[in-house]
Amino acid sequence: MKGYYYLIATIVIEALAVVLIKLAKGTENKLYFASGLFAFFVSFLCLSQALKSLEMGFTNAVWAGSSLILVYILSVCFFQEKITLIQGIFILCILIGIVGLNLTSKGD
Repeated sequence: MKGYYYLIATIVIEALAVVLIKLAKGTENKLYFASGLFAFFVSFLCLSQALKSLEMGFTNAVWAGSSLILVYILSVCFFQEKITLIQGIFILCILIGIVGLNLTSKGD
């Protein structure tokens, strides 16, 4: 079960890192940029801990898909980025895939 906590932390911290890099506007704002890099580093530390007890393929798929969905939600909510119907459909496909992986995974 501990692996799932690390996986969730990986997803949330990586999404935070992406937001911070966006706020950095390239390397214009050094504090946001450095914070984003640090968040990526912490995210990878959490990922390494998750991989101790979870399957690599499952972990990578859930991490990548969940992070993508979370970043997309944050971009719409906080940066007023638009989502089209077709993009929403494909994000829903990713979500269905993540749920399917969780239902069929052996887990911890």
